[in-house]
Amino acid sequence: MNPSPSVGIGYADLLLGDVSNYSNSISPLTGSRLKSTQVFFQDDYKASSNLTLNLGLRYEIQPGWKEAHNELSDFDPNLINPATGTLGALWFAGNYGRTSVEATQYNLWQPRVGFAWSPKKNLVVRGGYGIYTELFGYNTYAGSTGTGLTQQVSVNSTDGLTAVFNLAQGPPPLIVPTPASLTPSLLNGQPVSYIPYHTRTPYIQQYQLDVQYELPRGIVLDAAYVGSKGQHIALAADYNQIPADLISNFTNPGVNMAVYRPYSQYQGISTTFGGGTSHYDSLQLRAQKQYTQGLQFIANFTYSHTLDDGTGSGYGGAGAEGSVWQNGYSPSSSYGNSQLDVPITFNGDVIYELPFGKGKAFLNRGGVLNAIIGGWVVSGLFQIHSGTPFTPTMSSNLDGSLAGTWFPNRIGSGRLAHPTIAKWFNPADFIQPADGTYGNSRRNILFGPSWRQLDMSLSKHWAVRKFGQLADISVRVDSSDVFNHPNFSNPNAVIGSPTVGVITGANTSRALQFNGKFTF
Repeated sequence: MNPSPSVGIGYADLLLGDVSNYSNSISPLTGSRLKSTQVFFQDDYKASSNLTLNLGLRYEIQPGWKEAHNELSDFDPNLINPATGTLGALWFAGNYGRTSVEATQYNLWQPRVGFAWSPKKNLVVRGGYGIYTELFGYNTYAGSTGTGLTQQVSVNSTDGLTAVFNLAQGPPPLIVPTPASLTPSLLNGQPVSYIPYHTRTPYIQQYQLDVQYELPRGIVLDAAYVGSKGQHIALAADYNQIPADLISNFTNPGVNMAVYRPYSQYQGISTTFGGGTSHYDSLQLRAQKQYTQGLQFIANFTYSHTLDDGTGSGYGGAGAEGSVWQNGYSPSSSYGNSQLDVPITFNGDVIYELPFGKGKAFLNRGGVLNAIIGGWVVSGLFQIHSGTPFTPTMSSNLDGSLAGTWFPNRIGSGRLAHPTIAKWFNPADFIQPADGTYGNSRRNILFGPSWRQLDMSLSKHWAVRKFGQLADISVRVDSSDVFNHPNFSNPNAVIGSPTVGVITGANTSRALQFNGKFTF
């Protein structure tokens, strides 16, 4: 064995206790705090024997996120960076006149009003309107706790032969940050996060009008318009994205586009700002029958449309469900079908006791025949809904903005009269834009395959009187996705990919379960 003289033998170094590379870090323990004060008034006023009014008002004070020991930091576009002399630097709680990520908001009034009117015995009309604010969720709005306060050390051999320390001596001590080391230019040259100080509190207006009518035999019909409108919703963007009027410089040979960033001392500045909107409108129909004469069912049908600038749960930042954006400076350019937009939904369940055996319409006998065919109950749960939207995108990003997702240019609808899993949409309707320009296609413009599923159960009970009054044997057969109908995922929508338009995944498959139980 002839080891390279510039590397040596690692096993020999281990036996000698010579260390060539070592790193260690201890992140600080932080305690984020947000205390919200809320008071509310609510009253039900019976205006007449058939009219009831619901009146309410909630008042809320929304503070910003703090840290128990002021170990909090974030980017500030108005703070001078001492290393560059330009705007854009870090602030640290307690050192720069701030102790919270967001400013406290006081004028958060949330009225609610509703009514229920019954013009006749079997008819009820209901309606309501309300404003509901959203608390600043930790994962989206809490800022950067513990920034610059990690105790760490990292040493590496410069030549691969000279040890940085021997195990008998012990590793070098951790470098403990001090207040003096927390300078505004601490993370220059790195990506940082930013939550605007004057972030508006997200809120949603909800409204509905509902008509309910009861038919004979316990059947209830219901028709409703349900809608909502969201304002100041959290959106994800890059605050350091190169503006649209400068991205054409990308076509100049040898140009370092990073110098055109608004804050060139940083890489990306991941931003959560409250500039988003949402809109939901729906027609909801329902038919329900209580369990009588061996039958119970509920059926729901919804025709709806959901629009927004970006879809996200707020967990880990806006857009957590896969929303994409191209120009972070223009939220309205991303306004379109929500990731949650499912225009048609039809679902429900049914329970039916089969009409065979003692006391039933057919084969009304006791004894062994009843023990075999009587008392069987079949139940089903069904779900049918249209597909979810998706966005055609480019495989690379040559728009020159150094952020976001590059959209293609759309020269056709992209839709096919008879889509298949091998070609769900027409990729030829999307072409690559010129370098240094944005594409004109939009977000969530196409829809994937619909969903159909039926789950069923068959069950029966036998009383076993020899073991007491409550003794019982039951059997049950459950099947999910009875017809084994494949529900396909959305296609590959990356323009230029070899498998663009192809669906490669399915979400369900049939499963059977047999169950027997003896109770005594």
